[in-house]
Amino acid sequence: MNKKFTFVEKFILGSNMIINTSALFDLKQKLFNHPEKSNEEVITSEILIDFFSTLKPDQVIKNIGGNGLAFVFNGKEKGPRIMFRAEMDAIPVNAKNGNQSIKQYAHLCGHDGHMTILAGLGKYISENKLNRGKVILLYQPAEEIGIGANNVLNDEKFKAISPNYVFGFHNLPGSPLNSIITKEGIFSAASAGLKLKFNGIGIHAAYAQSGINPLKAVARVILEFEELANKDIFKDLCRITFIGVDTGEINFGTSPGEASLYITVRAFRSDDFEMLLKTLEKTAREIASDEGLTFRMSLEDEFASINNHTECVNIISHATHRNGLDFVQQKKPNLWSEDFSQFTDNYAGAMFCLGAGENASPLHTPEYHFPDELIETGVKMLISIMDRILSK
Repeated sequence: MNKKFTFVEKFILGSNMIINTSALFDLKQKLFNHPEKSNEEVITSEILIDFFSTLKPDQVIKNIGGNGLAFVFNGKEKGPRIMFRAEMDAIPVNAKNGNQSIKQYAHLCGHDGHMTILAGLGKYISENKLNRGKVILLYQPAEEIGIGANNVLNDEKFKAISPNYVFGFHNLPGSPLNSIITKEGIFSAASAGLKLKFNGIGIHAAYAQSGINPLKAVARVILEFEELANKDIFKDLCRITFIGVDTGEINFGTSPGEASLYITVRAFRSDDFEMLLKTLEKTAREIASDEGLTFRMSLEDEFASINNHTECVNIISHATHRNGLDFVQQKKPNLWSEDFSQFTDNYAGAMFCLGAGENASPLHTPEYHFPDELIETGVKMLISIMDRILSK
């Protein structure tokens, strides 16, 4: 699908610094047209390598944490090492081909725009050599499934370029366009996808009393979990969302012998999150035992909460004011989750959001599109953050 882009051919970065955006325009179009599944970002990687080949970074690290990339620019003198991260993967979109359901992928979270912003910083550094320090532009795979950051951190190639500061960013529909949103401390919720598997004994429906149908246990678990989320045993917000149930067949002659319940759990605080998981498992296991079922719980898409460091939030605030943008200090963390938390758990860093417009369509919806205007805003913010740290 083609998309018409609206951002201007050039934008000014300060009094006399100008970036020609035609190359960024082409890059974003290519990335938009080649969305790829988490951990399968092969074409995306090739597109980025081709773009950066003209920028001549001092080091190109391929296949970091999977299909990830790191482009490293060195200053003339030693100084702080700063890492900026963008995500590479797209999200699945269910589509129909006749009567057959097929899974496609699309950049409905704005990762194509994030990658372009990071490339804009690379283009700026290429044309304005660093006097000191080191800047690492990390393109991270598999963010959407919560394992990409951890894979990067455990890669020996990343350990060799260990940064002093880490910064991440994301567009945020519902907030004023070009506003900058962040907060000190916990910035986003911890979350995980849970699969609760109940096994009983399937049998002909005429003799259901001789089998063990797990559906009663599933119903009891749903009711208990709804009550649990409202109890005052947690220190801050916790949320439980029921995603689906998988059981039996559409066959009125059978009583099913197994069922799976899928839920998503979220919490602002790590200690609440751990207590929530333990309490859910204990409750479900007790109900399963009471109903004569075996039980197993497994976790997928695990995200820890992002913890923004005060110094780095202050740097983001300074960059915001330098660019004449509106700075929004959130009072509460975001309910969504992000695996950038893995980086802020290991290095001084912070994540911020770029307001995508109050009437913008939400992330992960078919109507979503990344606002072209954020390219300029994002590049300016990254340059100002970089300058603030390297000028100390």
